[in-house]
Amino acid sequence: MIYRNAFLFLVPFLIIACQDKSDHKLKTSKGKMKSIPSQRTRFLIDYCESKLMVELEEDVTKGKDSCVLRIRTLDRKLIKLETVNVPVDKSSITNCEEDYVVVGSSCGGPCYSKLFVFTDKRKNKRFDYCHIVSNDPNLVIYVKNEDFDKLLVHNLKNSKEMEVDIDNDKQHPLIYGHLDKVYLVNQNLIINYSIENEGEKKKIVHLKRF
Repeated sequence: MIYRNAFLFLVPFLIIACQDKSDHKLKTSKGKMKSIPSQRTRFLIDYCESKLMVELEEDVTKGKDSCVLRIRTLDRKLIKLETVNVPVDKSSITNCEEDYVVVGSSCGGPCYSKLFVFTDKRKNKRFDYCHIVSNDPNLVIYVKNEDFDKLLVHNLKNSKEMEVDIDNDKQHPLIYGHLDKVYLVNQNLIINYSIENEGEKKKIVHLKRF
């Protein structure tokens, strides 16, 4: 009789405990059903690690005409994070210097451009048919408005620019847009280029100090 009374006394508590466990499982199950896995929106296009750590990414929320550029120091300190107007499928990182990062893009046919993103507060600069002087990364030469009879020499440090008239080869009007190498010897700009069936060519242009 005593055991029977004790059992009857415990039955309500057992039922409540079972209900609590059942409710907990139900809530957990509902919680899992409601959870939505996070969707990835950024994809790596190109990467550079030399003087800086740089990542060029596609952000699917921004469309195909812009990318996200992340610039960090080698110890992973963020320098700059911004959206740049370059095509996703035609762009890559071409240079990683201490002062800037260059994103090169094809713009159709032989045309190409280079976007300079500086690590300081300078505004971005874009040049068409651009070449960086190999032994002076602060000097670039480029062609404007596809006028291949003139080369523009631009100083990235002070934004000064000079125009150089050149005797272009009329049979090969794009040779100054696609050069093999450009470098300085004293105040002379040495331009190396190649012409099919004619081999390597060289042109020397004297630069004034600027």
